Amino acid sequence: MRLRAIQFLVIAFVAAHAASGAPSQLQDEASLIAMHEAGLKAHLDRNIDALLAHQADDFVLLNRGEVSTPSKQERREFLGPYLAATTFEFYRDRIPPKAKVSRDGTLG
Repeated sequence: MRLRAIQFLVIAFVAAHAASGAPSQLQDEASLIAMHEAGLKAHLDRNIDALLAHQADDFVLLNRGEVSTPSKQERREFLGPYLAATTFEFYRDRIPPKAKVSRDGTLG
């Protein structure tokens, strides 16, 4: 009987802890989707500043089997003229994006 009570308390604690982190995790996932959508809008608006606004300084680029780490300035110099010279009729996802954030919030 005592073991069953301890099991119940452990389960209740874990459930309460998981529930307390859920709103923050959902908010973080919504923030990732919002940043993604801002990137799509930046393409449509041809706005290099908006495109780079949410990108980290320690950016890793995987392109055609090559891995590089261009600085934000290098990305600006490469993408700025491209965006200025390109008009998008539409720029959208082929499938809806999915965002997941780890429970501890360190990985998304």
